[in-house]
Amino acid sequence: MADAPTPAPHVPAVFMLGGGSGGFNAACEAALAAMGYEPSDIAPHRSIKRKTAAARRKVAAWDAYDAGTGPKPSGERPTERERWLADCQSGHLEQNAVHQNVRGDVCSNPPSCRQTYVSPGDRAGAGATAAPGGGFYTNRVGSGCNGTPGYSEDGAACMPQQGSATNRGDGHHFATQSERRDSHAQGQPGGTYPRDAATSDADARTTSLLRDHGNGRPNQPQGTTAATGGTAAGAAGAATGEAGDAAAVGDGAATNPAQASPAVGSVAEFAAECINQRRREINQQMVQQCMDREARNRAAAGSDSARQAALTAREDAERRLAETTEGTPEHEQARRDYRRASARHTRMQRSACLAEQGAWLNDPNNQAGPCVVPNNPRPDDASGSEGGDVW
Repeated sequence: MADAPTPAPHVPAVFMLGGGSGGFNAACEAALAAMGYEPSDIAPHRSIKRKTAAARRKVAAWDAYDAGTGPKPSGERPTERERWLADCQSGHLEQNAVHQNVRGDVCSNPPSCRQTYVSPGDRAGAGATAAPGGGFYTNRVGSGCNGTPGYSEDGAACMPQQGSATNRGDGHHFATQSERRDSHAQGQPGGTYPRDAATSDADARTTSLLRDHGNGRPNQPQGTTAATGGTAAGAAGAATGEAGDAAAVGDGAATNPAQASPAVGSVAEFAAECINQRRREINQQMVQQCMDREARNRAAAGSDSARQAALTAREDAERRLAETTEGTPEHEQARRDYRRASARHTRMQRSACLAEQGAWLNDPNNQAGPCVVPNNPRPDDASGSEGGDVW
């Protein structure tokens, strides 16, 4: 694994794992395998989302064939692990909403502190006003605009979390409730969430998900014994053929799997610590990418006048869509036109915000501030977070 770029001193630094695939050393890979995970299970949101979607497609195709309602799929039948993945969602390992004021909108990150777009009909109700350079100031982005510059929902570290964020008892719901408890403990929505507290809370949630809940424990690989209470040393030996490497996972690291106690919990705790360090690495790389792509994003953003023209084209297309009758060819054409205009404006505006954040991050005089307390439902609300998703 190539060395990651050295973070600028004003960006929250992380301790990088060394060696092995996917940023994990051999001891960490053994602990993950003992829990039924692969190194690629800890990855940016977009990657885990693709992985779980592919598993769902495969399982659905074979289930349809077995039920006599579909053709026989090519390839092998889904494994138990693939069926587990099909029942998972891509769950963020740090709560998305403590880093980003409006989910999925990089323009809501500091220092941009605005939204990409609010429809004309909603602007009065949302209290939206045009922001210099594009986008809109709204009441969804708090006056303090806390959060993380360079943060991306799709680029942030995730893992497969079993079940649904809205289904009581599932791993994803367990993680959601834990997020809510942690963030509500910090005070009122819009307030400050100290960055070190957000990090330590995320660490504890991963440990609890693996150790206390189990995350719908995927099937255990052959040769490991964690599912039945075997030793962590056995798990490490199964993966490496030896006692196991010392695990360089930072200060306060769990015991080397080769020396851990026989309890399953010790394996879960060590695997969680490995996952937490990989999470830091992925999230640091996400921020570093924003810094490295400052010029590229500025070019993609175009000029202020070009973005204004793109906004006008989007609003015109939105108006034409509203004026057509649903189900008619004119409506379908207007819908396609609106989607193209919307996508173009969104790309340009968000590129402008990322360029702005890249410049801010690249200035050594700037210091990263705190995260934000999100406006989430209280714990034990059966629903998911905003939009039914986990934050």
